[in-house]
Amino acid sequence: MMSQNERFYRINQLLQDRKVVPRQVFLDELGISLATFKRDLEYLRDRLNAPIEYDREAGGYRFVQAHTGPKFELPGLWFSSSEVHALLTMQHLLEQLEPSLLGAQIAPLLSRLHTMLDTSDVPAEQIGHPKRLVIIEMGAGTAIATIRRLNERILTQQQQLNPSLIRINPTEPDGPAGTISLQTGALNGLQLIQSMCQLE
Repeated sequence: MMSQNERFYRINQLLQDRKVVPRQVFLDELGISLATFKRDLEYLRDRLNAPIEYDREAGGYRFVQAHTGPKFELPGLWFSSSEVHALLTMQHLLEQLEPSLLGAQIAPLLSRLHTMLDTSDVPAEQIGHPKRLVIIEMGAGTAIATIRRLNERILTQQQQLNPSLIRINPTEPDGPAGTISLQTGALNGLQLIQSMCQLE
């Protein structure tokens, strides 16, 4: 069952995607009662200043232009600039994968990322296409090679990201061209990387 915050994000997404949303669509999509929907709507309007109105002619709810009060913002997580960069790097990689691998399940995540980034201090157009991608892989051996193959595919196919792969593995550190091999354990490998970064 969705939490209240999850319902708020879903309501916001539906209104943005469909412009006008009938009440029954909300109830079906959210899996809630009419009373719960009314409480959510009241909270969004009164506490978060969401400019949501019911349009009788169109037969549903929609966003309208807010005239007074603070800007409508959904409650959510706060990220540092480095965390935002990491999220958008992942977002860019997800968008490059074949749609059939992820389907519609990933769309709400991408929509939420864009919503959060609209209010961040870092312009989305700057971090949506990072200048350099560095993958740090730890302990991904050849016995179960799913992660190993994924990282190698990113390394060879996503050249627009200028990728590098740091492979930390005590027994199988080798990789394709562009791999930095650290033949050691995960903790020691991360400490080595941290030490090298501090020297720069």
